[in-house]
Amino acid sequence: GERQGACLGVKNQVVALVPSDSKGATVMDRPTLGFVLPKTEATQAELRIRDENFNVVYHTTFSVSGTGGVIGVGIPASAAGLEEGKSYSWDFALACEGDRSADLRTTGLIYRMTAAGSLAKLDGLKPEARVDLLAREGVWYDALATMLEMREKAPQDRQVKAEWEELLRSVGLEP
Repeated sequence: GERQGACLGVKNQVVALVPSDSKGATVMDRPTLGFVLPKTEATQAELRIRDENFNVVYHTTFSVSGTGGVIGVGIPASAAGLEEGKSYSWDFALACEGDRSADLRTTGLIYRMTAAGSLAKLDGLKPEARVDLLAREGVWYDALATMLEMREKAPQDRQVKAEWEELLRSVGLEP
């Protein structure tokens, strides 16, 4: 018989962990982006980051488990970093075998800002305080990356779970 595409029948979409306006900032030259993946048969995902002139500055394809859940996708040290004061757009897709037009996609914007003022003191802070400061200053991607690290180190910790939910709600996302 005919083989169904890996994304057919998937009711949920890929959810980008970004503020409700799809914009976020970072002080990192190689930030981490976060996504919630639906349960699917797709085995590959793709991330593209473009500069203000639509030139691709980073592109990667990687394997996903298909079980769904939260993932963080970081830009590796081997890739060129994002430049301060510049905006970028990104496109993330769960690749559907056969029919790529059926890929589950999401897009967003990221602005690389300068770590000035209170943000210059980030290094000495504990992760919880770092998340609070970053979120307060609107540095979404870095608050998210720190929170993803905390969740990875202590997945069963109730305090970490509560802070995760609070961070998501702060930008209009449902935990």
